[in-house]
Amino acid sequence: MFRLNFLSLIFIFSICVQSSEHRIDNIQINSDSIEIKRNINQVIFTKNVNINTGTLIIDADNAIYDNLKKTISVNGNPSIIDSTHKNIKFNGQAKKIIFFDDTKIHLIGSANLSYDNMNISSNMIIFNPQNGNMSSNE
Repeated sequence: MFRLNFLSLIFIFSICVQSSEHRIDNIQINSDSIEIKRNINQVIFTKNVNINTGTLIIDADNAIYDNLKKTISVNGNPSIIDSTHKNIKFNGQAKKIIFFDDTKIHLIGSANLSYDNMNISSNMIIFNPQNGNMSSNE
């Protein structure tokens, strides 16, 4: 299995993934294969993708890191997301999960999320894993 430490991506693109207030450090992405597309600033991970942020674990069929949008999009049938944070526990699944930073996650397509004794199903769930806020639109 191919393993790429996210800090290596920073070196490849000479970038730093961050939002206006929150920085994402030490993301590890494991997959069976990887393709770097410098012309469109993307790294594509395929087959048996596992993403570990330290507080989240995401399992999917494939993932795309988009340097221009500063997002990681994962697709699967379904993609699974689990919290490993000691104070904020949740889990969910969807056909597509878009990870913007540590405060904004979209679950799209047959989305389900379990958080704080609630089970939510929708075509799209927008979730903030830091404060538990969620909605079904922007």
